[in-house]
Amino acid sequence: MLASMPEPDANRRRSLRWPALFRAHLREPASKAAMVTMADLSREGFQIEHHRQFIAGASVWLRLPGIEALAARAMWSNGRRLGCKFDAPLHHAVLEKLITHESR
Repeated sequence: MLASMPEPDANRRRSLRWPALFRAHLREPASKAAMVTMADLSREGFQIEHHRQFIAGASVWLRLPGIEALAARAMWSNGRRLGCKFDAPLHHAVLEKLITHESR
């Protein structure tokens, strides 16, 4: 259950975010996927560190370990950081699986 997960980073965001330091792949439609490092994750969105230019407002696809690619929108970009919002929130069980699996 989410209650047993690590404490989230609770700041100005709409939903609670948990630190997430693992690799994922992010791509824009009709582009090759880029390896990114997850910085944090919530049911509604995520923040990544990257080496490629992503533009705020762009549609993106995020591939996380063990699940299908998820559609999202880039909400802001600041140098090597990118914040995105999922088109549909993650199911609680999916978030729990990702956080508990990656925090071991």
